[in-house]
Amino acid sequence: MRSIFFPKIIAGILLGLAVIFICSFNAQAQTKTITVKNAKQKVLKKFPVDTNAARGDWYSEGLQAACAYCQEHASAKNILEIYVPAGTYKVEQTINIYNNTTIKLNAKAKLIRKKNNGIFLFGTDEEKKKCKGYNAWRNITFQGGTLDGNGKSTCLIQFSHATGINIRNVHFTNVKNGHFVQFAGSRKVTIYKCLFDKHSVSNPASNSNVEAVQLDILNKTHFPKGGVYDGTVNRDITITSNTFNGINRGLGSHSGEVGQYFDRILVKNNTFNKNTGYAIRATNWRNSQITGNVIRNCGSGILFTNITSKGNNYYPVAGGVKRIVQNLKSTIANNKISVAKTPYPAVRFGISIFGEKLTSARKVKGVTIPKGDYRVCGVNIKNNQITLNTPSHGIWLRGTYTSYVTKNKIYSLATGKTRFIGVYLADATARINVTGNTVTDKKKAMTYGICVNAPNKGTKLTGNKVSSVKKEKIHDQR
Repeated sequence: MRSIFFPKIIAGILLGLAVIFICSFNAQAQTKTITVKNAKQKVLKKFPVDTNAARGDWYSEGLQAACAYCQEHASAKNILEIYVPAGTYKVEQTINIYNNTTIKLNAKAKLIRKKNNGIFLFGTDEEKKKCKGYNAWRNITFQGGTLDGNGKSTCLIQFSHATGINIRNVHFTNVKNGHFVQFAGSRKVTIYKCLFDKHSVSNPASNSNVEAVQLDILNKTHFPKGGVYDGTVNRDITITSNTFNGINRGLGSHSGEVGQYFDRILVKNNTFNKNTGYAIRATNWRNSQITGNVIRNCGSGILFTNITSKGNNYYPVAGGVKRIVQNLKSTIANNKISVAKTPYPAVRFGISIFGEKLTSARKVKGVTIPKGDYRVCGVNIKNNQITLNTPSHGIWLRGTYTSYVTKNKIYSLATGKTRFIGVYLADATARINVTGNTVTDKKKAMTYGICVNAPNKGTKLTGNKVSSVKKEKIHDQR
């Protein structure tokens, strides 16, 4: 009996092991499907993606093939959706996206790059060479999921010469020494309800120009491979309801061109938590609003300028000087800002406005900035709540005239010997209406509640309340 059944027992064991092995192999060799759908959610095409993580495959091909299909079949009246199901998709090569296309990622889908390449670019480098104006790239949407930079520096999404671009509910994470999103020469761009986190720089104590979202200039030196450098500027940009956690700098523009202005920029209801540097920087913005944002324990709050300080990253335009505009017709209102100690090396502030008048040309790093009046006019700063947890100017104006500082509340918990001021009208300011502001210094460490440098012609101080500062409540040098 024993000799008859023993081989059968062995055979049964081997068969069972074979079944387990086959099931295990099939589990590892899963295939997911990227689908292309029309507006009625009808599936038009399927692209299988091998997600065999055991082999270490990288999965650009399926998504790029779907984008190529949309390039051929999509139109303004037939916008197509590429749907990526849940899972982790490792991207070895940049994916080139085309007009009238929506990339929709499942909430649990993640694209993580392998190399130091962007994840999405609009067209190839060769295709971009002839792009100009606003209509080279149109009607492109990114929705949902996670884009993971894998600790590398290149932008995850970059574009120029585009219109009708939407980025919604995307989690951007894990970029070092670079931007998450960067664009130039575009209009009707919306970034809504996105999360930005795990953003680092090699030296946090340096004044690094690394915004999570950079609104850039279309300048060959500053934005390479941007297509035709035809003076197209960003306009009609809406950035609302996003969250920036632990970012180097939140969003904005640290560069500009003489006489070139971004127009109608709305930055509203965003939240910035523990940024190393400032939350928002606006260089050469007109007809714009920065309102309703919560800036919590950041190195500084909002910087609004008509020229960069010392002229860094500021460029003349081809064909000579265009008209320099002083009246920027913009509002900074209803923001809640708290400034905290971080490695940020510059002077800290809640809100800073900067301009200056150059009586002669200025040369900076081989770039000549022509003489001219780069002061700021027509800015309304109202109803902001600013808390200073470390020595910082609450509201700081330089090179600014015919503007309003109204009904702001500045509250200081800062200590130490560093000089700081609640509302500071510094060099080259004039005709500023400072009305109905409240400055409260709980630690009696603030140098002045309000300081007005001479000559400051036409500036009016009315109805302001200052309590418990170290020296004078209102220090008027006129």
